[in-house]
Amino acid sequence: MHVRRQLPRRAALLTVSVVTAGLLLAGCGADDPEPKFEAEPSPSTSVSPSPGPSATPASDSPEALIRRWVEELNAAQVDGHVDAYLALSRCGACVTFANRVKGVYDSGGYIKTDGWTIRSISSMGRSGKSAAYKLRILSAPSEMRETSKASVQHLEGGPRTLQVLLIRRNGAWHLDDFLDMGR
Repeated sequence: MHVRRQLPRRAALLTVSVVTAGLLLAGCGADDPEPKFEAEPSPSTSVSPSPGPSATPASDSPEALIRRWVEELNAAQVDGHVDAYLALSRCGACVTFANRVKGVYDSGGYIKTDGWTIRSISSMGRSGKSAAYKLRILSAPSEMRETSKASVQHLEGGPRTLQVLLIRRNGAWHLDDFLDMGR
C-alpha cells in the first residue's frame, strides 16, 4: 500500500466528516503501513458501543482503547474540545483532524453528526509491544458549517474499514497509526 503524505494540503481542502475518512488515506506513522505481525490464534471480534471515558489508559485492552478513540473522535466533533481525543493519540493525522475540528468551532462554525458507529474490531496480529486491528465503522451523515459565515455543507456517511496500529508504552496502549482500507 502507498501512504500519502500531503496532510496540510488535504486538510485545507476537505470538510471535517470527509477529513475523518480522508485522513485515513493519509496515515500517520511508519513509511511502510503493511503490518508485520504474527497472526493470533483466534482473532477477537466485537460489536458494542464505546465505553465511557472512566477507564484509565493503563487498564485498557487494545479493543477498549479503539472504542475510546472512536468515542473521543465523535465527542470532539460535537463540541470542538479535542484534548481527550489527543490524549489517546498524537499521530500526525489525529493532530491534523483535531486542529481542523478546533478551527471550525473557533471560527464560529459547527458540526452536526452522530459520528462513527463501530461495527466490529478484529485482531490482525501482535508483535512485541505492537498490535494491528481491523476496525469496521459506519460513518453517519453530517452537516457542517466551517465558519459563522460559511454555507452549510451536507456530507454523506457510509461504511469504512480501517487498519489501526497500536503500541504499548509505559504500561498503556496508544494509537500509533491508522489507514483507510476502503469500503
